Amino acid sequence: MRTALVLAVVAALGCSGPKRSEDPQIRDQEILRDVMMALHGNERFADVRVDVRKGVAVLEGIVTGEADRREAESIAWSVSGVQDVRSSIRLRSR
Repeated sequence: MRTALVLAVVAALGCSGPKRSEDPQIRDQEILRDVMMALHGNERFADVRVDVRKGVAVLEGIVTGEADRREAESIAWSVSGVQDVRSSIRLRSR
């Protein structure tokens, strides 16, 4: 179900090449799409939510370990157009 939701969001945002729009809102949508695709292709990040505002990727949710949190942040940083990453990702209680 989550995969279907991600695919629906990606389809709604459209598929474009690496060139970003000049419109800041569209650019944020493009960045959001790319961060979501990068993260949600991996089940470890299934509980991570993403938002993008003015090029800042905001990550929230839960992962199982510190390494996963750092990797989610690194993945967001690797997306073209991301100016900053703000993470509120928490570790799952054991």
